[in-house]
Amino acid sequence: MQKRLCVATYVSGSEYQEFIPVYIYSILCSYPDYFVFIFFGEKIKKNVRKSLDILEQIGNFKIIENHLPAHSGKLKKGVAAACKRWLLYIPEFSNYDFLYIGDVDIFIIADQTSLLDQHLTHCQTLQLDYSNVRRRASAKRISGLHFVKIEPYFKKMLPIIDKYSTMILSNQSNYEVIDDESMLFDMINESGLGLCPQAKDVEHIDPRMPSFRP
Repeated sequence: MQKRLCVATYVSGSEYQEFIPVYIYSILCSYPDYFVFIFFGEKIKKNVRKSLDILEQIGNFKIIENHLPAHSGKLKKGVAAACKRWLLYIPEFSNYDFLYIGDVDIFIIADQTSLLDQHLTHCQTLQLDYSNVRRRASAKRISGLHFVKIEPYFKKMLPIIDKYSTMILSNQSNYEVIDDESMLFDMINESGLGLCPQAKDVEHIDPRMPSFRP
């Protein structure tokens, strides 16, 4: 039987790895049945590893070190690092039904309606295989908090991920983008998954609203 939801994020830079234990802790305390994947572009430092060893007692998570570490493309290093979250895919994802991609410095706390149920409601509202919203300030930016139905989403997105991996990591590519949210828009637009709506006034906390973004 498949597990329900896994949470993943990409982390790059020594200053951001300090957030990893707290991020994992926030998820496993709030939703102990979720699984957490952390993709890190370098090696975990010893002091962070000690904290992670303690966390193994409270829930399930996996750290994938040295993931997409090289950056030889033309994007600025910080932009390229943020964009790599949209290139995440490992075969283990197929053991789950849903994936939530977040930010390591935005902690997750329990709500009256679970993270999973909120996004399933929003998917139903949008009639899409993912839950997200385009920014009010720019119709060509999709927010960095991204929920997907794994099987139908990656069926269409894997060829796009392969294409953009080459564009981001290769020094032969001329691809330029201002930020990761703009790249996600480009990828979704090419995939045929359908575009989520643009927030017209505010980004809502009610998943029954098209502009929902928790």
